[in-house]
Amino acid sequence: MRSFVKIFSFLTIFLSIHHIANAQQELAQQAFNIFEQYCLDCHGEFGSFTDSLIITHPELIKERAVISGNPDVSILYTRLLGDTDSGEQMPLGQEPLAAEEIAVIRRWIEVGAPDWEALPQPKRHFITTDAVLETIHSHVVSLDPFNRSYARYFTLTHLYNARTRDDNLRAYRNALSKLINSLSWGYRVVKPQPIDKEETIFYIDLRDYEWDRRNKPWSQIQRAYPYAIDFRASTYDAVCRETTCKVPFVRADWFIAAAALPPLYHEILGLPETDRELEAQLGVDVAENLQNAPGVRVWRAGFNESGVSRNNRIVERHQFRDGAYWKSYDFAANMGQQNIFEHPLDFQHDGGEIIFNLPNGLQAYYLSTASGERLDKAPVEIVSNSVGRDPVVYNGLSCMGCHTEGMKIFEDQVRLGILQIPNPPYDAAQALRLYVQKSEMDALIAEDIARYKRAIEAAGSVFGGSEPIQQLVKQFEDAIDAAHAAAEVGLEQDDFLQRIRENRALQSSSLQVLGSPKGNVKREAWTSQFGKVVTALNIGKYRKPPTQIEGEPSEKQIPPKIVSTPPRPKHVPIPLDTPFPDMVLIPAGEFQMGSSSGDFDEKPVHPVYLDAFYMDRYEVTNEQYRVFVDANPQWQKERISRRYHDGNYLRDWNGNNYPSEKATHPVVHVNWYGAMAYAAWVGKRLPTEAEWEKAARGGLVGNQYPSGSLIESSEANFNKNAGGTTPVGSYPPNDYGLYDMAGNAWEWCLDEYSTKFYANSPRTNPISGSGKNALVRSIINSFKNIKTPRVLRGGAWDKPPERVRPAYRYKHGPTDTTLATGFRCVRELTR
Repeated sequence: MRSFVKIFSFLTIFLSIHHIANAQQELAQQAFNIFEQYCLDCHGEFGSFTDSLIITHPELIKERAVISGNPDVSILYTRLLGDTDSGEQMPLGQEPLAAEEIAVIRRWIEVGAPDWEALPQPKRHFITTDAVLETIHSHVVSLDPFNRSYARYFTLTHLYNARTRDDNLRAYRNALSKLINSLSWGYRVVKPQPIDKEETIFYIDLRDYEWDRRNKPWSQIQRAYPYAIDFRASTYDAVCRETTCKVPFVRADWFIAAAALPPLYHEILGLPETDRELEAQLGVDVAENLQNAPGVRVWRAGFNESGVSRNNRIVERHQFRDGAYWKSYDFAANMGQQNIFEHPLDFQHDGGEIIFNLPNGLQAYYLSTASGERLDKAPVEIVSNSVGRDPVVYNGLSCMGCHTEGMKIFEDQVRLGILQIPNPPYDAAQALRLYVQKSEMDALIAEDIARYKRAIEAAGSVFGGSEPIQQLVKQFEDAIDAAHAAAEVGLEQDDFLQRIRENRALQSSSLQVLGSPKGNVKREAWTSQFGKVVTALNIGKYRKPPTQIEGEPSEKQIPPKIVSTPPRPKHVPIPLDTPFPDMVLIPAGEFQMGSSSGDFDEKPVHPVYLDAFYMDRYEVTNEQYRVFVDANPQWQKERISRRYHDGNYLRDWNGNNYPSEKATHPVVHVNWYGAMAYAAWVGKRLPTEAEWEKAARGGLVGNQYPSGSLIESSEANFNKNAGGTTPVGSYPPNDYGLYDMAGNAWEWCLDEYSTKFYANSPRTNPISGSGKNALVRSIINSFKNIKTPRVLRGGAWDKPPERVRPAYRYKHGPTDTTLATGFRCVRELTR
């Protein structure tokens, strides 16, 4: 009997302990669920306010924010009840927690604050690539057919498969929403929608962000994407077909890392090359505001130093249709005309930053030189980043990190100086109208902060604190381990490593290190080998992004000190011994000219060797041609000789004025003679047919179009999809960096048109012309006497896709003009 009592007592104690343990585990889970819902966006490991508190179990105990068993002295608990000496009531900026939620946190601390991180975590099932494709396909076909071509997707599935922490995934979801909306020209904040129960696949409609307009941002994204795979699956083909897109989804972690920085940041937003163009685009007239509307449409402040500069800084707020357009003026020194207290109106600055509201209330950023030219990054001797290891201020990412509350609060110091000088050598009344009182500027800043706060919270992100996007960019750029490498190609880790060991094509690669404990590879090394891995593992066909063009700089070069000199006028002849910033170097070499499947005059396909040459990056615009006719009156619309045109020369111009809204559109209704004369005036010439076709192909072989066997409406202006010409550069460039080589406007070539020329074309630097041995220089020197038909290339905005192929040839008389006939120029390397 005693033995039975002992056994019964032991079982009772065991069951009681087991019950208590289960109750504590359940309480820990309940506490964590509350933290997850209300606290982790700010205080999770990737939150915005981790400098003040990190809500992980070890950190809470270590920092004594939680005292096990004693909630009344636990800072975390007491701040849930109201303001304390340690800080304001939590959660900051939100409604207080419900009484029952606070009671759960209290009981959790009372029972010893058990570790929720020690609880058994549900095992994640591996989401296969086929499952991802099925999910996306099911979603896209659930949409109205009219809407499917606007559907695009972002994925975090590979991170989920690699066992990335839940708080890390949550940070990615929030960052994705913030960044997409910070790259949007839409008038409302729209969060990407998860379409799977794990929330690893997100859907967007391009129209919500006006990504179906302007510069077609998704084309820029897919061209930059280094991890694109054409999967061997019917569902993938169906998704591409329904969305009319070759790369309908990209990885969210890559997008966050790439799109937060130039060049993709600039390309998606379509930020122009100069601040003057940006201001024209936004409708901000800085000079007019400063002269006629100080204190009405523009307000200014100046101070000795800011968070990014040790020297003077002036900030200027202009009112415009979407809110505020802020412009800073930064200085490399504080003396002479760089002393803003002595020169509040006529200072000489060295560069600046622009911050302006997007239509949805979020902010976009722009760095510029003193003359207004756009920069990717600012010189550190003028402004620098005091947070983090890299002192360089990069446009986009660095600005987001600094402006997590929208606009920074500052206090003007210039107005007081103006008031204290009896007879200043400048217009004091105008200066006082501009440098307004503190209360007026404070009200404007408060208005801008409130606008940004509404927008950032609508995007699901946190107002203030540190910028999680910066942490995620760094995380993406760090070395990756076997689990993440495997997940990025859609495989489980063991399967991936086994395939590497068995695959001869990968034996010599640096990927072998992934099989060792704690082995990893650098992100750039992994990216450079990604296509090789995809091919070797037979996962699909790797879609290689465009490569850097030989002879082109890897990034925009920034002088060590930015000086206030005006930019070189773009539309005058450039001396041959200087760089050609608006041209692209086409390298010497052989290519296959013609098309075996094209029209009769495109055959036979034949090899052609060309010397290197430069080609205009863009088609010649109306504003460029206007400079030419102003300088050469004989080529003006009303004065051109009748023998050189068909009566429609510059038909859409009014005298010497082009349509005001078409300054940057390609000039059309231009005959061959006018194109030849313009080219000679700027020290260039028209391209030969061979030069034009090689440049248009962009180095790609065997494709109908530079982008492959098909061309999409997002890649070029053709088939009347835009209703007329569009500003040059509105569509993605080809792999040589040339814009509008397909569509927009036909382009004149130097050659005489001949159906038989390909049959006996020279192998080197060919050109068709009068006589057997046509020479470039002889055609140029006698162009006014030439009467034979010339060649047009590239198709136009109103032509079907087959006519915008690089190999397509068109015959036109030299006097002929049309509503879609323009040109671009080339320059030889030597003369």
